[in-house]
Amino acid sequence: SSSSSSSSCSIARGSDCFERPERFSRLLAWLQEGIDEAGFFAAPPPLHETFDIGARGFGASLFAKRTIAWGSTLALLPTTRLITATHYGGSTSSTSSAQAHMSAFIANQREEGERSPWAAYIALLPEAHDHLPKYWPSSIVEAHLKGSLFSQYVEAQREKAKDAFQALPDRLAALSWADFEWGWDATATRSMDLGRRSGLNESLAFFPLLDLALHGDPPNVQCLFDQDLRALRVIATRRIDAGEEIFNGYIRDGSHSSWEVLCVGGPLTG
Repeated sequence: SSSSSSSSCSIARGSDCFERPERFSRLLAWLQEGIDEAGFFAAPPPLHETFDIGARGFGASLFAKRTIAWGSTLALLPTTRLITATHYGGSTSSTSSAQAHMSAFIANQREEGERSPWAAYIALLPEAHDHLPKYWPSSIVEAHLKGSLFSQYVEAQREKAKDAFQALPDRLAALSWADFEWGWDATATRSMDLGRRSGLNESLAFFPLLDLALHGDPPNVQCLFDQDLRALRVIATRRIDAGEEIFNGYIRDGSHSSWEVLCVGGPLTG
């Protein structure tokens, strides 16, 4: 796939911003402010004219508010509104190291509340990730996955998070395990890596707004990093009608096992 790859495929993403639409409006306004500050030439129409939030059977999802022509740009999201390694630091040579630093960063930003530059984004993140398999009652696993080793896999992933927490540098020692695990879950279900061909020479990143789009096969948008503008360009890969759901492509064929996909969010659409 030429679109983004990711570990992000949460079945409960954006539920808060659907139940509280003012959070979604605030996110759009904050992103648009960053776009306006960047001063992009021939920028696409304002975000509030392009994107809407709507209900799905398992949460909220991103929809088109207007008809979008094939090949046109839906949005240009500047790096000032992304959360990349430039912000969270740490080595990007290791995905696990990057995820640990990103997890600590987003957890600390949540503690900052309205003082955080990303407050508008963090306000719509889930307060908990109870939908993830590691929080499922054992009865559910027994009923639906009896005979598999999935429960052991889930526990191994949790131990991986604990090891990452223990390895955090001293400057992050004040962070509690509960806060770190929330950050780890947020990172696991929402962060993306567009890959080397995107032109974004950093590892994992949060892409506000785009992470509300669910996975689809085939997707109807493609995401590329525009080196000249230093912005993420979201492009329609076909005509998208007004009211139609927007789907991104998070999983390349063979890039994630079925257990990996289930562990970070549940079944995919498409």
